[in-house]
Amino acid sequence: GFGFSPAPQHAGFDPKTIAAVLDAFMTRLGYARYGVVSTDLGWWVGMWMTDVVPPSSGRLAGHFSDFFLVPPNATDLARYAANLTTPEETRMIASNQAWYDGHTGYQHVQTMQPLAVGQAFSDSPVGFAGWVWHILFSVSDQHPYTFDEIITTAFVLFVQGTWGNLRYYKELFNVSKPPPLFSCSFL
Repeated sequence: GFGFSPAPQHAGFDPKTIAAVLDAFMTRLGYARYGVVSTDLGWWVGMWMTDVVPPSSGRLAGHFSDFFLVPPNATDLARYAANLTTPEETRMIASNQAWYDGHTGYQHVQTMQPLAVGQAFSDSPVGFAGWVWHILFSVSDQHPYTFDEIITTAFVLFVQGTWGNLRYYKELFNVSKPPPLFSCSFL
């Protein structure tokens, strides 16, 4: 449901399933060995690929991501609340909390009611472009995107229908377990 790929017609197309599909696709294209580069939501797919593609197959050379969020755990938060964290930990925890407090509202809407918001966006391309601009602006240190960049990004997401790519959030956050961490050897 992103770009020019058709949106799934049924539930269950989660990151683990997408990982298996992408591995099969790379094999079908004739690649005996390949690497994965991911960002944002693709991180989940990339991490699942390290689980789905058996290391013994030798197909997955490695996974590089620029989007690896490591939230503070309960102990970190307790130390932060008691002013017992280092300056570096304090900056990281404060930054993490600011990210989740000020940015992830769209994630919750898209996870809980993707069809409702997708229907509204499908009826209003300009409204959808505004939604896309807001997300782009907030995740890129307020980069001044051009009008053409916003329209192009919104169009590529809009062309297959907004519900499919919004629904990915529902599939993503309904995965029964988180993706494996560091299960792939990097050779």
